[in-house]
Amino acid sequence: MNIDIDQYVRYVVASDERSAFSLIENLLTDGCTVADVYLSLIAPAQRELGARWSTGELSIANEHLASEITLRMMDRLRERARRGIPHGKRAIVSAAPMERHALAARIVSDFLYIDGWSVDYLGADMPGEELAAFTGRTNPDLVAISAVFGTDLNPLQEAIRDLRVAAPGAKVLVGGAAIANDEHAKSLGADGFAQDAAGAALVARHLVGLKIGETLGELLGRIGENLQSLRRSRNWTQQQMATAAGVDRTYLSGVENGKQNLSLAALQKLAGALDLPAVELLK
Repeated sequence: MNIDIDQYVRYVVASDERSAFSLIENLLTDGCTVADVYLSLIAPAQRELGARWSTGELSIANEHLASEITLRMMDRLRERARRGIPHGKRAIVSAAPMERHALAARIVSDFLYIDGWSVDYLGADMPGEELAAFTGRTNPDLVAISAVFGTDLNPLQEAIRDLRVAAPGAKVLVGGAAIANDEHAKSLGADGFAQDAAGAALVARHLVGLKIGETLGELLGRIGENLQSLRRSRNWTQQQMATAAGVDRTYLSGVENGKQNLSLAALQKLAGALDLPAVELLK
C-alpha cells in the first residue's frame, strides 16, 4: 500500500487541510488502520517537517501551521478509531520539561486512550515540579514522558526524581528521539522505554501488569475493523455486503462495530461473501 508522506507534507505546508484529510480517508478506505496512519504517515511526516524547520527550509510559522493541521487530522482519526474496553488504568502523558514539540506525546496519548486507558494529556514543556504535583494529586498508574529535541536531559531526570516522591507507585515510561535506548531511559530513572507509540502501548501494559493479549471485546473489534476495511476496499455498502453474505444489515453493522458476537458459521458466511478464507478476518 502506497503511503505518500511527501504529498501529505506538501498539503499541510500549503495549508490544504481538505486534501490532507482526503489522502488519509483514501488510506483508510484502502485498508489502513488508524494505527497504520499514525505510525506510517503522521509520525514520519512530522519528523520531515521538523527536519525542514531545523535546516531553515520551513519557517517557524509554517511549521506551527502544518503541525496544527496535523493535530486536527489526529482529532478526526481518534474519533474513527475503535477503542478497546476500558481496563481501569490511568495514565498521564506529557512532553518533557523544556520540550516544546508535543506531537509525539499526543500520539502516545491517543494510542493509550484507544488501548482502554484513562488519559490526562498535559502537552508541551511541562515543568517538572508541576508534573510531579499533578501526578501526586491524581495518582495515576503510569506517567509517559516524551523528549524529542532535548539536548539537556537534566530537567527530565529531576522531574522523574520528583515524580518518585510525589507518586511512588506510578511507573514512568520515556521515549522520543532524545532517548537512545532502554539503558539510557533507566539511567534517567525511568522504568521503561519505547521507540514509538505502538511500543509505548505495549510497554505501558507490561509496566502496570496488564495482560498483553486480547479480550473477547478486543477480538470482536479487530474482526469488525478488518471486515469494514475489506468491504470498503470493494466499494460495497453495508446492505450490499449483508445481501451477499445472507445476513441482516443491522447484524452486519453490529459486527463491524465490534458489538456483535458471531458464530463460526457467521464468520464463514461473511468471509465467503468476500471470497476469502475466514482466517483473513482474524489477521
